[in-house]
Amino acid sequence: MKKHLLFIIFLNLSLTTFSQWTTLNSGTSEWLRGVSFINKDTGIVVGYNGTILRTLNGGANWTEINSNTTEHLYSVFFANDQIGYIAGDNGKVLKTTNSGLTWFDISTGSYDLRQVFFVSTDIGFVAGQLGAIFKTTNGGTNWTNLSISHNGLVSVFFNNPDTGFVVGLGQTDAIIKTTDGGSNWTDKHPNTFAEYGSVVFTGIDTGYVCSTGAIDRNILKSTDAGNTWTVIYTAPFDGLYSLKFPTSNIGYVAGGYSGSSIMLRTQDGGINWNSQNTSTSQPLFDCYFVTKDIGYAVGMNGAIIKTMNGGDGISEFANSILTNVYPNPTTNLLNIELNEKNNLPIEIALTNLCGQKIENKKISNKGQIDLTNIANGIYVLTIKVGDYIVTRKITKE
Repeated sequence: MKKHLLFIIFLNLSLTTFSQWTTLNSGTSEWLRGVSFINKDTGIVVGYNGTILRTLNGGANWTEINSNTTEHLYSVFFANDQIGYIAGDNGKVLKTTNSGLTWFDISTGSYDLRQVFFVSTDIGFVAGQLGAIFKTTNGGTNWTNLSISHNGLVSVFFNNPDTGFVVGLGQTDAIIKTTDGGSNWTDKHPNTFAEYGSVVFTGIDTGYVCSTGAIDRNILKSTDAGNTWTVIYTAPFDGLYSLKFPTSNIGYVAGGYSGSSIMLRTQDGGINWNSQNTSTSQPLFDCYFVTKDIGYAVGMNGAIIKTMNGGDGISEFANSILTNVYPNPTTNLLNIELNEKNNLPIEIALTNLCGQKIENKKISNKGQIDLTNIANGIYVLTIKVGDYIVTRKITKE
């Protein structure tokens, strides 16, 4: 009994000691869509109705900056510690040359733009609705229209001035690649039902894409420079909006749906993803990490949250201490055990990569799932310990 009580005390201390994400006071109720930081102290957040917020003290205080527009702003990107860009509706592009203190207009036209990305201070791209893609080679003084036929492009990423990717919504061309600076584009992952919301590469060969839709709730990975893509995770929920990798192995996905936020983390290049406990119920639209430990996320109704420790907390605690899953790969029985006794309710679920539930049940400290009669392949095991979720990739051989 004494050992059991000591463990419960330790678990409760873990809940209070290992803070994950804390809520910051943004001073606004506008929907916030993009975030970028120059360093650990200085950052910019953008949102609806021309909202630009600036902090000089790591989010403790935010100052509203005059944008001289009422257009919805969706994305902010800094090319260096002085020069930054913002993209929004009706072709709106803004530029700063003084770390976000003031912004001036360098707009492209009338397309609604969703993301801006710069390879250097001068070479950059914006992408948006109706297949809009615009390129500049002189810091936004002039823009070249490279637009393609598409329902809507949501995210753009370039490894270098020549090789880049755009992803979008609801059309056969789901992940599109260029190797000549945007003059020509090739479909690399046809998917009629795709609603991909974010693309990022951690190197020339390795890239990731996440999806926002209710049908295709996946994270994909490429290891051959984006020529082929494999589903590595299927989420049990909708709305994966923003994907960021502060290191080659550590990555985050921010998202959410009505009344709930989502923050997923991988520490092994996408093999496993763990759900983190955010401090808000607002859906999150974007995230940014200054380092692997210091990160920010923004979302609906003025939500801004921050972590100083990579979001470590009870979900990481549960992942490393509370659960043991074996054997993996398995041919029949999969065992799930808790390393210590606890009084938190535990629920386990097994789904395939299409999100279809194969098994769902409650367990105490030990449980089993019989995989004998299911097909060989990759599955996702979700272990819910109290309010916290741990996931594992399971291989049936």
